[in-house]
Amino acid sequence: MFFLNQRSSGIATVADARINHPTFAINFIAQPDGAFRQSLAQTQQALAADMPSGVFACPLDSLHLTVVPLIWARGTYAFDVRQWWSDHLVASVDFLANLTGTSSVWTMICAGLEVYPSAIVLRFAPSPELIALRQQIYNSDKFEAVILEKPDFFHITLFRFEAAMPVSGIAGIVDRHTQMPPNWTIDQLQLCQEDVYPSLQTKQIASFQLAR
Repeated sequence: MFFLNQRSSGIATVADARINHPTFAINFIAQPDGAFRQSLAQTQQALAADMPSGVFACPLDSLHLTVVPLIWARGTYAFDVRQWWSDHLVASVDFLANLTGTSSVWTMICAGLEVYPSAIVLRFAPSPELIALRQQIYNSDKFEAVILEKPDFFHITLFRFEAAMPVSGIAGIVDRHTQMPPNWTIDQLQLCQEDVYPSLQTKQIASFQLAR
């Protein structure tokens, strides 16, 4: 059964004016593949068929689970963050390679769809392995100058909003779709640069295989 958040008819979606705009972000992520990717595509297509105009479907290639946004797309920095990244790129890749080399494969357990004013997301149950990986990054001094956002839950964003509309209406649409995607076994992670928000144009910097 999908859990639907923010059902109140008094709550409206928030139009995201940044969609399709240039950005600069560095994200440490997991990208869906295989059967899980196919299931996400089916879920998203089924929902999109019922959505009103103004609901933006994030392209399948852009879907991801964020481990840590190392340089946040919405962040404001008091220094040249592009230069910082250029200076720290090699050391950052080496650090993440060492970290993931000792991190075991884990499974994300789907907990359902949630509707927020800012997005429709597929949420996962808390993952001890992901929590531990995040904490190792936060405890390091490698990225303390640039990390501004520390995610406290686990999700993939499926839709954002280009217009304001009642959240309750969107929740009602989502409520009619009750097929749960399968659980997702993550065996590799990616380091990507995001150039167009929200992850509409990215380039992969490195890929990291997790220990078995």
